[in-house]
Amino acid sequence: MKEIVTFKIMGEKFTIQCSLEHKDELLKAATMLEEAILEINDQSTDLSAKRIAIMAALTTITEAKIKGSVIKIIH
Repeated sequence: MKEIVTFKIMGEKFTIQCSLEHKDELLKAATMLEEAILEINDQSTDLSAKRIAIMAALTTITEAKIKGSVIKIIH
């Protein structure tokens, strides 16, 4: 079943349709991305929004992959 999910990143509202089973993962990813954006922005205010978003996305993906691999090793 599909569900409409709405969240904000960098003050911009996004509305995405996703499966009900992926809703929590999507919202968690959006939160992680927003947190990374805020952290990068706090460290350097002279970067463009585009550059901050790309750096935050790369950071978030890397962190998620590292956490995922740790879970796989433990289990």
